[in-house]
Amino acid sequence: MNYEGEIGGVVERNNERVLLIDAEKPMGDSKKYNNRYVCLVKINENIYKKLEKLYIKNAIEGVRKIDGKKNFLTRIQKILDSKFELMADKDFFFFLSPGFLNRFKNFRMVKKGAKCLNEVGEKDVRRIEGLKSKDPRKVEKTIEMLGEIRSELSEVKKWKWILKKSNVRIALIFPFYNEPSVIENVRDVWDLIEEGIVEEIIIADGWSDNPSADVIKRRLDAPLTVVKNPGTGKGEALESAVKYAFHRKFDLVVCLDSDIIPPLHRVNDIPPLPLDITCNFFARNFISMFVRMLKKHGKTKALRTYYKASYMRIQKRGDILIPLRFGGTTIYVKKLYKMLKFKSIDEFLYPLSGEYAFNPEFLLKELSVSRDLFELFGRKYHGSGLPSGFTIENFWNILMEIKGLNVAFCNMFIHHHTPRKEKVKDPLAYAKQRGTVTMGAFGAILQSLPREEAKKYVRHFDFDLFRLPRPKLRLEIDGKGVKNIKFMKN
Repeated sequence: MNYEGEIGGVVERNNERVLLIDAEKPMGDSKKYNNRYVCLVKINENIYKKLEKLYIKNAIEGVRKIDGKKNFLTRIQKILDSKFELMADKDFFFFLSPGFLNRFKNFRMVKKGAKCLNEVGEKDVRRIEGLKSKDPRKVEKTIEMLGEIRSELSEVKKWKWILKKSNVRIALIFPFYNEPSVIENVRDVWDLIEEGIVEEIIIADGWSDNPSADVIKRRLDAPLTVVKNPGTGKGEALESAVKYAFHRKFDLVVCLDSDIIPPLHRVNDIPPLPLDITCNFFARNFISMFVRMLKKHGKTKALRTYYKASYMRIQKRGDILIPLRFGGTTIYVKKLYKMLKFKSIDEFLYPLSGEYAFNPEFLLKELSVSRDLFELFGRKYHGSGLPSGFTIENFWNILMEIKGLNVAFCNMFIHHHTPRKEKVKDPLAYAKQRGTVTMGAFGAILQSLPREEAKKYVRHFDFDLFRLPRPKLRLEIDGKGVKNIKFMKN
């Protein structure tokens, strides 16, 4: 059987390894979305070793070649009435002149913006003001409030009843590449498996080497699913896990960063609390919100809603924001959205975050790089393409605005990550991050423009929104699985 499409990764589950393929024709165990198929095809140990040796090598060489061609430039540009140090491809950077955003200033004014299905009111703003307060009354009030939340997030019997009634299946996804805290975080959420709320935990592994997926499974002694793809970006690893979850017909996946650390009282100046803001809290908060959406709006709307972690509070008067976590990159995005007249930045808010929940089919069809945009850049389209890193969140944010999709915010209060053992060696890392943020937003804007208008911008520069090219492979497949695999020169 001839193979057309691309490899999406290797799935390891129940002591079996299968190849995840995004194809133009069905093969093996297939499930259709749009005009493509997600296929699972068995591979033997010899095929896996060949993939492990050459697939990773070719992918990493591809990354080095692309990085070597980039002509990076850093400088201060006055954009959106503020000075920001941006790091991006030289051609893109000069194209992103002060006049650039003005060309897009009004293109979105006629649209409605994303619809927030749950309002964040003044009560939410005030809920945690006692967290770091020196006022004993405010601290006590906050602790009491957190106790109430803990009770709400333990309503397992109610959740099970409505999830079963609505025939809803839930999985968790941890995008992972060598983060040391992933084992503790998976342990932290395992009670959701034992309680029958979550059916599967999926590790979206960038083919880690320390610790490896095998080490994780041995130490946890738990039936995890690992979806491996070479370490070429969070977006690529996440895309593989989302396609696998789509194939498994999960109705909701909750994506949690692997470097979240427990518990709150280890953070300076925060007293011990009756609720740890850990992965378990994050997952339960998303599930609780999803259950509320099911009860209030029904299954169809609940599945067509994007669930987003919020680390900020919003007053309902005007567009005054009360920040809890407000880094420079977030400020930049806020100004960008404001410039583009996005409704949500006035009435609600899109903070940056690596935690979100969604229906896999909804995401693949609504929030992925379109075939038209691939073709404008002269790229061959291989199904849903997700950008990488911070580009993902901002690409999704703007597409939700442009399409007027439903959003539900989950109050997460505080977000903290595992401290790095070494300081970031690249002094321009933060500037690069801002450049990536801009690229994600700009990519979504391009995708929304009429084709002829978008062509004008595409001609100006080579745009690194897309995932890196995957190594070309030729597969020989029979009824039992992959019989032979051959790597081809790009």
